[in-house]
Amino acid sequence: MILGAAADVLNILMYAGPLTIMSTVIRTKSIEYMPLALTLGTTFCSTAWLGYGFCVSDVAILIPNAGGAFLSLCQIVLYCCYCNTLESRRAIEKVRGWMKSQGNS
Repeated sequence: MILGAAADVLNILMYAGPLTIMSTVIRTKSIEYMPLALTLGTTFCSTAWLGYGFCVSDVAILIPNAGGAFLSLCQIVLYCCYCNTLESRRAIEKVRGWMKSQGNS
């Protein structure tokens, strides 16, 4: 029981970690520091575990993963809101320029 509660708390903290990135995106109006692949991976993982929690009717699985799915969806919405801002386009061009200077296309 104690181990399960500890796992739930750590799971919630893991999903809450990107909240600092979300505040940075809002403050800078740029998605420069929010990797889309990580956001999508977190969304798929938390949603899969949420579905499993529903199938086995396990509240200890449902609660943290419902929070994770919600926060991940919030990140995706935020990404969509800020992906076309001038600041985001500048950051993307900066990364592309750096990649070209390193010999990558």
